[in-house]
Amino acid sequence: MIFYTYFGYIALLVFLNLFRREVPLSNEDLPYVSIIIAAYNEERVIEQKVRQTLALDYPVDRMEVIVASDASSDATDSLVKNYRDSRVKLVRQSERRGKTAAQNMAVGSAQGEILVFSDATTVFDRKALIYLIERFEDSRVGAVGGEEVFVSSSGTIAKEAGFFWRYEKLIRRLESRFNTMIGVSGCIFAIRRELYGRLDPRLIEDFALPLRLAQDGYRTVCEPRALAYEEAAAGTGAELSRKARIVCGGIGVVVAMRHLLNPRRYPQLSFQLISHKLLRWLAPVFMALLFIANVFLCRHNLFYLLTFILQAVFYALAALGARRRACGKGLSKPLRLIYHFCVVNTAAFWGVVKFIKGERQAVWETVR
Repeated sequence: MIFYTYFGYIALLVFLNLFRREVPLSNEDLPYVSIIIAAYNEERVIEQKVRQTLALDYPVDRMEVIVASDASSDATDSLVKNYRDSRVKLVRQSERRGKTAAQNMAVGSAQGEILVFSDATTVFDRKALIYLIERFEDSRVGAVGGEEVFVSSSGTIAKEAGFFWRYEKLIRRLESRFNTMIGVSGCIFAIRRELYGRLDPRLIEDFALPLRLAQDGYRTVCEPRALAYEEAAAGTGAELSRKARIVCGGIGVVVAMRHLLNPRRYPQLSFQLISHKLLRWLAPVFMALLFIANVFLCRHNLFYLLTFILQAVFYALAALGARRRACGKGLSKPLRLIYHFCVVNTAAFWGVVKFIKGERQAVWETVR
């Protein structure tokens, strides 16, 4: 199961995509778009974000920028209100209800045919908006996800996460070509206005929306040219917390939309959900069972003794990586991969535990 989760699924997608082709699209008649920026206490970056958004390569008379403030308690709201451009709007929640609720509110005042979602800390490539919009020429496309690029911060987590994030982006590209992406990066994605329905504030929008569209027969596709730059978490603790929160929220979405796991009604979608999400979340359980079973088997023959030694060495190297990281020392590339693989699976296990304990986190705190 571990092998299938990390290698078999991606190999199967590569094989299935040998029989599929996608034709590049272009769109000369650009629609009016509403760019919605979710923000909570972002006074440090909100002005820069609005300026950068207005400067994107897109017709100035076909865009508006809506800042959705989740009851910010700093100067975020006043900075947006004082912005001297009629295309910039502020909508504010009177109390904190979370990112999804803030976006629901902003959509209610949006005028665009296409809604583009972003975060206050995200920097779009100048042509990202045009690349996103082009894909809507295909009437079967309900949403388009861009590519999030992590930039180095004061910590080293960007290096450690880089390989696994590239791996995740490859899976998204393959899923997009095979059928539909089942998740997008919340900091850069677009959706047709008429297909956006109000979401339960407890659900994470970058997972729930693509699933809802797939249920209704629309595709969510990947546009790798639409780049968004985001600062990585400052350290392992912050990254663990972020990933655990995402896993916990993702499980909540699957539970709420569990009918999509029915292979008779949704053969392709259920295959993707089980292979990409459920098995990934259960991988740390499989790893633990594998090691425990091997402890009892290693006395019986040489093969099991060898597999036990290999596993023991693997986890010892992960522990060494954690020790060196705690001491502020660098890691070699192999050690970095082993260490971060264990970090990712620890976060997944933590996220599952948080969900079982009933923890739900609709509101968010900025992680830098």
